[in-house]
Amino acid sequence: MTKKFVFVSGDIGGATYQLPVRQDLVARGHAVDMLADPEGNGADVLKKAGIFFRTDVNSELTKELLDSADLVFINTCASASKLEERVLLDTVGNALVVMGSDGLFNHGFSKWRVVPYDNRLYWFAINEGHAQAIRRLRPKLDPRGIVIVGQPAFDSVLDYIPQKKEIRLKARETLCRLPEEDIVILWWSQGMLDVISEDVCMLFHGLSYLSELESLEKAGNIRLVPRIHPKLNQTVSAGYVEELRKMLEICVPDTIIVQDNDDMRNMRAEDLCLASDVILSVTCTEDIKNVMMGGPPVVHLCGPLAQRWFEKELGQTRPYLPDIRTGQSLVAWSADQVGPEIEKALDPAIQKQLLVNWQAPTEKATKVVADKLIAIAEGRL
Repeated sequence: MTKKFVFVSGDIGGATYQLPVRQDLVARGHAVDMLADPEGNGADVLKKAGIFFRTDVNSELTKELLDSADLVFINTCASASKLEERVLLDTVGNALVVMGSDGLFNHGFSKWRVVPYDNRLYWFAINEGHAQAIRRLRPKLDPRGIVIVGQPAFDSVLDYIPQKKEIRLKARETLCRLPEEDIVILWWSQGMLDVISEDVCMLFHGLSYLSELESLEKAGNIRLVPRIHPKLNQTVSAGYVEELRKMLEICVPDTIIVQDNDDMRNMRAEDLCLASDVILSVTCTEDIKNVMMGGPPVVHLCGPLAQRWFEKELGQTRPYLPDIRTGQSLVAWSADQVGPEIEKALDPAIQKQLLVNWQAPTEKATKVVADKLIAIAEGRL
């Protein structure tokens, strides 16, 4: 039987998460109406895809859509969430509502922690570690209300897994022109004002340690590939991204080559990760996808400021990240630990152990999410 769904998103992550699911449901004959926050960039994703959407939650037509929907699917965006919050307020307790999450920590933001308990409210988790985090924050929630579905925007990972070695070789030789003997450190910067200073400080500590490491003297060049979050131009100051690039060129030890050019900036994240030897990040979408596809070791830069952010803003407890908890990634809790953790990540024995703990996805999340939404709407879940 055909079902009517209403999808609500705010930022890019939420729209990217929901878009393939919408396409899957429509292809099966179901009706899906889209609501997007006018202050978020998710609307641009829908425009580019040619999808009609509404932004005015107060219109009579929108109210009719919500009232007649079999299920309302709301993403828990980190930003541009006013529309999501408003729709949730209007629907929870009155309709079947599913809370999606394009990131491992979206549900932890205070605005989503205050969502009332309701037996018609479901929470979708990306993986078991994510589900455990939701349970810790919402201990009274019926366990059946937490459903592990994956992340549709990460489905490309499944296409990369069988050809990781070939992609790495092509990326290093053709796209990056990186000699195989060179050591490539990929840094995904944070985009938050509260954390970026510590993020940069920990990066410099790690690079300084590597530059003096005798065991690497016979290796090729050490190269730093910085991927700086564009949001820093808004969260810190206009022009900050370019200032940070200049600072890296000047302050990185002379023995380390900063590889920052258009080729690197325009590469697909998955290719760039596989071309690297070690990935440094507090946490980001790209390192999550890398862990999912069994890519190079990740060292999470979780200094005191990052730890405070995880605990105060997201309600998380150590070790905060599911891939650290399951032994798939490494972590530096202070600046002086970064270098030694990178050294460990370059050790073949450690790399082998991390892959032993690797939890590879087995099916594409788009279909799983669509199947679960239909099952909930039909009362089968």
